[in-house]
Amino acid sequence: MTVKDPYMLHDLCLLYLVSTTISLICSFHLPPSTFHQGRPVIQAASFGHAEMCRVLIFRNSTVLLEEALNEALVAACRKHYLEVAEILIQGGAKANALKSSAFATAMSANAIDVVKLLIRAGADVAAALDGEAVRQLLMDRCFAALETMEFTCASLGIGITPSSWGLEGLPSFCSPLVSEERLRLLEMRASLAKLSFDGPTVTPNHRTSS
Repeated sequence: MTVKDPYMLHDLCLLYLVSTTISLICSFHLPPSTFHQGRPVIQAASFGHAEMCRVLIFRNSTVLLEEALNEALVAACRKHYLEVAEILIQGGAKANALKSSAFATAMSANAIDVVKLLIRAGADVAAALDGEAVRQLLMDRCFAALETMEFTCASLGIGITPSSWGLEGLPSFCSPLVSEERLRLLEMRASLAKLSFDGPTVTPNHRTSS
């Protein structure tokens, strides 16, 4: 039995029918056209379906396009899907493909575990970010990602500091200046969360009759 509609797996992934999709792949022969430029694996990665990605990559004889794997990796990084990213890299996705856009995406998402994974998998940090991108990450308060990037690079012997992007006034992304701003932001978020949970405090307006 074969699946004739090349969009069938894509639609199943879109509908979260994980078990159905896995059953189809394991039980029947799926022709290359079914994988329609890797759309199913991209869709599965976008929704964090790790097991579906594993089956699409490793339990089918069809070789997925490398471009599809790389695009799926970017989608996984955008939503912090660490396990999916690991599976895609094992399956052939390249951490430094598409101008290391997966790494840049993980940094923007402040996905620290994915940032570590991509650096260890060979992401070209210098190529992925320019000075403007790093400044934007600072403005967006992506301190955890920046600290993780510097620390992981240092552990691998890669010399990456703020000066790599011309930020001479900031000796390290782990500097007290950044840590102090990060603490202030966390306190502000905690206050907002408390306000959201408790509701605004309303002071009664007592009127006295004259």
